[in-house]
Amino acid sequence: MVSIVVPAYNAERYLPACLDSLLGQSYRDFEVVAVDDGSTDGTGALLSRYAVRDPRVRVVTQGNQGLGAARNAGMAAARGDVLMFVDSDDLLVPQALSRVVRAFEDEHPDIVVFGFAYEPADATPPVMRDHLRPRAAVIGGGSDNVRRLLFEEDARPFAWRVALAADFVRREHVRFVPGLTLGEDQAFCFNTYPLSTRTVLLPDQLYRYRVVQASMSHQDASGRDNLMRKLGLHTDALRAILDEWRRRGWRELCPRELLEWMMDLVVLDLSHLPFEDQRTVCRALVGLWRDYYGPDLLAYVPHLTARTCLRMMMRLADEDDPAAPLFGPLDVPAFYLMRRGIRECLMRACP
Repeated sequence: MVSIVVPAYNAERYLPACLDSLLGQSYRDFEVVAVDDGSTDGTGALLSRYAVRDPRVRVVTQGNQGLGAARNAGMAAARGDVLMFVDSDDLLVPQALSRVVRAFEDEHPDIVVFGFAYEPADATPPVMRDHLRPRAAVIGGGSDNVRRLLFEEDARPFAWRVALAADFVRREHVRFVPGLTLGEDQAFCFNTYPLSTRTVLLPDQLYRYRVVQASMSHQDASGRDNLMRKLGLHTDALRAILDEWRRRGWRELCPRELLEWMMDLVVLDLSHLPFEDQRTVCRALVGLWRDYYGPDLLAYVPHLTARTCLRMMMRLADEDDPAAPLFGPLDVPAFYLMRRGIRECLMRACP
């Protein structure tokens, strides 16, 4: 049996289409574990009606605790052999469960990662067009394969494109980090993929991500207050990743790639802030990284452009001199050209 965890908070407008897509699956042996996360609209009543209509729908009710806690509650209540996640405003294609179950039966993996599509299609961000589906592959455990999963394959950053073997979840105590409101899926992938001894990548686009409401990723976050809030939330997510990697003893697991990815996540937004705000954010980030890596951060960044940006962040964190330099006009573009290549940088600059 497959357990599909659906966290729902004030989602009555979108839930019917979501639940109908699940109940219309060609594979029939599944349950929907819908978690009403303290909704104040008609979400609870709607879920109750679906549960009466179809016994495969089970409802878990809790006070509002956020997405991660709602998914954890659903995982705890799930009874299936395979766990999947669907957000309350999204859809699965009719053959999604059949394809995922076949992958588990054929390959016996811990994790299956599949492709997705934006709905409507013209809402697909240009920079995502090449990252909607992973290549077909079976990837084993070990540090090299962890590096591939996290930094080379198109296997992140969304938890809803991931299916998990239930015995793997129980054995490794897989959970979401409660309280994160941005980057919670990134933290889930970074904290879960290294535990897998066998991961299947499916290019099939089984999930429909509906662009139907404003979210942090779709809002204009260019203003100073928005940038500070976004960077603060990203710092919380990075702290959650590093805390788990430290707890699991993964300090030596792709340290360079991890540090450069963390820089990639924050440097562009950081460069758009006024000087004093840059200093505030750099002190938090550099302090976090030194606590994990030790004082010699530059030893983990061999690329010249990355070293330049990291050195600037360290100076901003350490120096009280009001004349300390900001990022130079070419530092940030050179860093992202190194990280993402000219094609993706051009798509971001000229969508």
